[in-house]
Amino acid sequence: GTIPLNVGRAQRTATREQRRALRAIHRTCAIDGCTTPFDWCEIHHIWFWELDGLTDLDNLVPLCHRHHHLVHDAGWHLHLDPRDRTLTFTRPDGTIHSQTRPPGLRPPADAGRGARAGPPGTASTTAA
Repeated sequence: GTIPLNVGRAQRTATREQRRALRAIHRTCAIDGCTTPFDWCEIHHIWFWELDGLTDLDNLVPLCHRHHHLVHDAGWHLHLDPRDRTLTFTRPDGTIHSQTRPPGLRPPADAGRGARAGPPGTASTTAA
């Protein structure tokens, strides 16, 4: 049978299968330039669990302790494009710190045609 990678609100923590999938995508913390190994990272809900975020693969990224703290305690924001997993890391003042797509992932078939899933920031968190 198939193994679900989306569990919605049924479970807060990432499943073993979700962790395996995330490890295949990210070898390190998802923030560009961070070399903290995946196994030392915490799995973060882009849309916070406390704000009804889902434990679905498109809402999860590995973050090292430092970057996880910046998001939860210092007002930094994350936006994950579900089409190609481009992660935008934004400072509290709204300036973009980094944008990165995991290595080895191909761009979506409609890349370069101007198609967007929605306006920038529509899936980003707004609470610290």
